[in-house]
Amino acid sequence: MDAPASRRSRWCASLYSGERKCQAFPPSVAHKNANLSRISHSDRRSAILFPMKTYKKQNFDTMHAPQDDFFQYANGGWLAKNPIPPEKSKWGTFYVLREQSAKQLHDIVKDAATGKLVAETHRVGDTESQQLSDFFHSGMDTKTRNARGTTPVQHWLSLVEKIDSTESLVRTITTLHADGFSPLFGIFVGQDDKASTKYITNLVQSGLTLGERDFYLVKSERNADIRAGFLTYIESLLVRAGSTHDEAKKSAQTLWGFETKLARISMSNVDRRDITKVYHKYSVSAWQKECPNFPWKAFLKAQGLEKATHLLVQQPDYLAKATDLLATTPLDTWKLYLRFEILDATAGMLTEGFGKDSFDFYGKILSGNEKQEPQWKRVLGAVNSGIGDILGKEYVRRHFSHDAKEHIERLVDDLFTAYRSRIIKIDWMSSATKKKALTKLSLMTRKLGYPNKWRSYAGLHIDPTDYVGNIFRASMHEQRHNYSRLGTPVDFDEWFMHPHEVNAYYSPNMNDIAFPAAILQDPFFDHEGDDAFNYGAIGAIIGHEITHGFDDQGCMFDGHGNYKNWWTEDDKKNFMKKANILVKQFNNFKVHGENVNGKLTLGENIADLGGLSIAYDAFMNHLAAHPEENIEKGGHTPAQRFFLGFAHSECGCSRKENALMMLVVDPHSPSEFRVNGPVANLPEFTEAYNVEPNHKLHLTEKQQARIW
Repeated sequence: MDAPASRRSRWCASLYSGERKCQAFPPSVAHKNANLSRISHSDRRSAILFPMKTYKKQNFDTMHAPQDDFFQYANGGWLAKNPIPPEKSKWGTFYVLREQSAKQLHDIVKDAATGKLVAETHRVGDTESQQLSDFFHSGMDTKTRNARGTTPVQHWLSLVEKIDSTESLVRTITTLHADGFSPLFGIFVGQDDKASTKYITNLVQSGLTLGERDFYLVKSERNADIRAGFLTYIESLLVRAGSTHDEAKKSAQTLWGFETKLARISMSNVDRRDITKVYHKYSVSAWQKECPNFPWKAFLKAQGLEKATHLLVQQPDYLAKATDLLATTPLDTWKLYLRFEILDATAGMLTEGFGKDSFDFYGKILSGNEKQEPQWKRVLGAVNSGIGDILGKEYVRRHFSHDAKEHIERLVDDLFTAYRSRIIKIDWMSSATKKKALTKLSLMTRKLGYPNKWRSYAGLHIDPTDYVGNIFRASMHEQRHNYSRLGTPVDFDEWFMHPHEVNAYYSPNMNDIAFPAAILQDPFFDHEGDDAFNYGAIGAIIGHEITHGFDDQGCMFDGHGNYKNWWTEDDKKNFMKKANILVKQFNNFKVHGENVNGKLTLGENIADLGGLSIAYDAFMNHLAAHPEENIEKGGHTPAQRFFLGFAHSECGCSRKENALMMLVVDPHSPSEFRVNGPVANLPEFTEAYNVEPNHKLHLTEKQQARIW
């Protein structure tokens, strides 16, 4: 999700990125929990893709040799028997497990209605059970939502309609930000990249409905289809809000032209992931002089950020040019832009008709979904985004065992031991830089399962008849929490994912890795299963997140989470020389005729390769300590089962529309390349599967990218 990027979503490198769905909650909530909007439902039986204790050979595709296409060899059988469901744009390991998580969360919500929840941590105002139950009920009450039409957002639409000057335009933009929208730019409080123990107010570019500038600027058949669909979507929302068809058609062209102007001044996604290009610190007074066409001091005060003395402006050039448009763009265009901002952000909360229009564009045109998710799943996504820690507490109590946590802690220890050994042994780094790398590794914090403290929603009123109001009140609760951090010590215990999220992340500013409880289960981790699979699956995932601390961007932060060079000049050149091998490799991979962007995906590709390498070392150490496990099972050696575990953890496929969209917006490579790319670079894989020069996955030692 791209509008606006939060500090967590901007800098925390995660296993999978979020994707924009038809919105069920306002941007201020949506950007924080982009991944959580994807939760869905299934039963336990379908959730076990590749049970580690009873792996089925029919999941293989033996028509493909493992030495030519390991991804297809390991996963092709399952993918052939499990087509993408009509309501999904992707399908595979992560997504089926998310289905299971959603069912479990749905059970919790249903139990809340009958008072069966154990966790009730506050008694101020509404109880947590009531908050969950009433929030969910308000979203499921289609009759009330349809009857209210646009009434829940009418006060914002009326405010926009009254704009009659540049001054009133600025006041309206300020009010919309204070109420949870993000027109033109985004604002949030996060850690200062160069002073990680302090919080600072961030300003980031925003304002593009489609998120990425390439959708507006790059000429292609696919982008032409997206443009046509977007124009239809604009027209549909405006007509539902009261415009005539002719007015809406003209307005759609005007809005496209305006957003294209914003696209032309926007920073590219490749540049946005480069810390050297987005760290620009100003005093508030200095920024006001640098960008004089917007009253920043008054704006900050209206947001409750009057204590801000400095700003971290990630895209100053964009903000200067965007605010120049305040005086040069007709007020009617601005009113149209803000009106559509409101309707687009709330479409999933309003009537069935608005929701369908949103799905027809975001779901069908952008992602290729054939069918909309059931209403309960969409509502659950909004509840989860608004008051997710209530669900998280109960989820952990019901679904995460103490034994599993102890087991994963031992496995994580093994990964850190292997990483330390690998750093000591690498031949391209000087001893001075190695010492600092080892220090950073030793300072890296591990967060496993769930946080030590839970977010309180005391005082947050949830009305069973006011779905939109509930979403925005929850959004404001989160926004106040974020803004209240300014001037306080950094909370290094804070988590940026809920425990029921099937995902993981690394935070450069925190220098920590986090693995929510939901990912610590089969098929990624089986407490009683084959450790070859465990190390290949969850081990590679753990190694992936550790490696983010040493990828092309993470390596620019020291062990205390500060943007600071700790490399010698020669060592950094050696590192980037090796990294550029990966860039070239992935640039050559194609999806439906379109190339993967090796620069955009570099950080994730380094993490995939490093994670797999370290996990293999850790597994070899484990086998040395447990020789009784060094046996063949199911016709596969321990090393082969390790790589199968890795491949199964990446099992997945996408619809064409989604795959092409992800090439533009996602810093992760497509699943097949996240498997075939790393294994081709590992001599250990070459040995395990006897890869010869005539095989497609064969790379010479010179061609391989051996980094960490």
